[in-house]
Amino acid sequence: MENDMMHSIAPSYRQLFIDNVDKFAISNPEAYQAMSALANITNLPLWQTLLVNAVVDITSFCTSVVGVMTDGTVIHGRNLDFDFPTVLQPLVYRAYISRKGVIVGEGACIAGYIGFYTAIRYGAFSVSYNVRMYPHTNTSEITANILREWEPGVVPAAQAIERALLDNNTFHDASVYLQEQPLNTPCYLILAGVAGVKGANEGVVITRDPYGVNTTHSLDVENGVWYVAHGNLDWWLTNDTRYQSTVTYLQALGRDQLNMETLVTDVLNKTGVVQLMTIFTASMSASKQALEVYLTPLPQ
Repeated sequence: MENDMMHSIAPSYRQLFIDNVDKFAISNPEAYQAMSALANITNLPLWQTLLVNAVVDITSFCTSVVGVMTDGTVIHGRNLDFDFPTVLQPLVYRAYISRKGVIVGEGACIAGYIGFYTAIRYGAFSVSYNVRMYPHTNTSEITANILREWEPGVVPAAQAIERALLDNNTFHDASVYLQEQPLNTPCYLILAGVAGVKGANEGVVITRDPYGVNTTHSLDVENGVWYVAHGNLDWWLTNDTRYQSTVTYLQALGRDQLNMETLVTDVLNKTGVVQLMTIFTASMSASKQALEVYLTPLPQ
């Protein structure tokens, strides 16, 4: 996997990791130790495993949706889109989250990457991560994201999500933490809770800047907002055809037909939303303690 991806990563980024690999031991010892172990197993250089672990923040593309069923159940779906789907699909696995010896949640992960991009904490919340792309993202911005990893107190989003899953047992607490924790890169963090009626409205898309919140979009069922959705662009500033397709399918489906299955079949797996590089689609509900993962059929 790592060698396949190296061909798609600019030489300047490779050199940046080669020159600064030891900084991870201080700034992010968890990543340093995990990627050191992977390097030993695969006989790859440490800088390469660290770089590939960071590439999600540069090249992945995703769609996330939170919706409220008519009975008030909050559900959460996502497509995880990434380069090299034929390489990565066999590496998808289910990870269980243990807290003090008790299984408190689970996530859909890809071997070789640390942290979580798709996961639930049972009875509390679910979370997904989408890359935040700018219309004219350039190499200086990507380099700045990488350099931020070595700042004290800054963590990659996947590790922030892991900490939220381990340390927070309510939607509110997870939302506060994920809005305040400094991150190395802009992104979208999509959270769903367990209550979608009577003013609770536990669903939000958090548009993150590295050091704080840019904006949020939340459920407001009482005023007709029974879903929130997001792709990889600030759709209120830039036309995002994937986001528009997602919204069109949600409206056509309607709240009365929304459930964990139709969110997949009638929205996330429809043309214009699912992509050639979609690795898997997930449908989850914290209140149901359910995470269903569907590998996307790949072109022959």
